[in-house]
Amino acid sequence: MLFGAEMFGIDMTGTTLLWVVVWCVVALLVELILFKGACALADVADPSWLFSFLIVLVFFVGRGLLAWFFFEQFRGSLDGMGLYALSFVTSGVVFWAVCALAYALVLSTSLKKSLYTASAQAVLDALVGSLALGVTLFVLSIRQIGTPVNKSEAAPPAEAPVVAVRHAP
Repeated sequence: MLFGAEMFGIDMTGTTLLWVVVWCVVALLVELILFKGACALADVADPSWLFSFLIVLVFFVGRGLLAWFFFEQFRGSLDGMGLYALSFVTSGVVFWAVCALAYALVLSTSLKKSLYTASAQAVLDALVGSLALGVTLFVLSIRQIGTPVNKSEAAPPAEAPVVAVRHAP
């Protein structure tokens, strides 16, 4: 049962599950375009759209499983944002190495070209991820600025400190 379940430490309600599915579909399509771009940047023979989609689908699911694996491995020793950051970075580095080796076999190219392809894809992923994070933080800040502050919930003003001076007799 997915409702009431937990994924990466986040409770999966119906709405959360819907957004995860939407994110996965959009991210898969973005990864497909980035894979095609990485092949073009590395000067590798461009596979068909269907073959590219199948490659990206397998590696997209593999990256998610790898991130979950590292999340579970680091869960005992870390918590908070450090846990998410370390599992994300570790899975990214391991996945880059796996992609570099797999692209040599799947794309029928040299190891050097597959390293270029995996590196180009990693750089493009980082750039698109940074852009998405920047846009998200910008929208959240605009929303925060536009939200009126309720005066009853605001912190009371700090009182001036009282200083007592003793006089010696």
